[in-house]
Amino acid sequence: MKKISIKDINSVKLPKDVIIRCGLRTNGDIHLGNIFPIVTGFIIAKQLAAKGKNVKLVVALVDLEFVNDNEKPFVYQKDLFGCHKNLAQHSSAIILDFINKISKKFPQIKVSTHTTSSLLKDRSVREILVNCARNKNFRGLIKVICPISKQTTAAFNIIGRKVNFSCACENNQSILINKIEFAAEHDLLGVIETEYFRPDIHILGRDHVLKNKRRLSRLDYREKYTQELFNDFGRPFIFLTPLLVDNSGRKMSKTDKKGIFLSDLKKEFGKEYIDGILHFVDKNINKKRIQIKKISEIS
Repeated sequence: MKKISIKDINSVKLPKDVIIRCGLRTNGDIHLGNIFPIVTGFIIAKQLAAKGKNVKLVVALVDLEFVNDNEKPFVYQKDLFGCHKNLAQHSSAIILDFINKISKKFPQIKVSTHTTSSLLKDRSVREILVNCARNKNFRGLIKVICPISKQTTAAFNIIGRKVNFSCACENNQSILINKIEFAAEHDLLGVIETEYFRPDIHILGRDHVLKNKRRLSRLDYREKYTQELFNDFGRPFIFLTPLLVDNSGRKMSKTDKKGIFLSDLKKEFGKEYIDGILHFVDKNINKKRIQIKKISEIS
């Protein structure tokens, strides 16, 4: 794997058919930091299409991720906004509407979206995850979902074709491996999808990489596991998007109730909000860090 910037796009060796992968968590309202990798994907895809490449942009909607111990994945969390069946559906509806609108400006690009939960129904993807679950190096990065409480638990082991687990809700069971539901840490899901889709360019948020840098270097799974998969042809290339910070220099995040949300941008720019976002991303795509003091700066 090799990190690239926008200026490298025209010089890296890529096949005629190019796959670009990016993704985001479906854990609430969608803000500028969430969509930055997606918009970056469209911009890179446009450059490659202009050079005669057939480009496909794959967008992952991560709904079977765990964040804390004994927490329900987003697909099983209540939609606090009260308009969808669960939190993941709330986020997915917003991002799918955004992708539909921005896709009209890039008709030459094929776009594919999927949720983690739907992808894990694919037998080959599930086998990758189960193989990771059997690997001690991935311990802690994968959990099982209790069928009763829908909470995640790391207290499990796989013996043959069965998964034995213990949940905080006092549910202790042994379930056939093809019947149990798994949740995985965000980066590991990216690795699994990298093996499945074989993307040529993998877009990641710089903030997520920095946040997990110590743990990633300790487990070293991203470098070793993924590099082994693509050793023969030296891909995927990794493209990092900027870290977005507020007026005080702190990272914008939904957890801290900070961020510029799509709803804010619609109010500020009206029907032209897509053009405003495209211009902002294109202007800042090479930066490592962007400080946004007020929403009017995004134009």
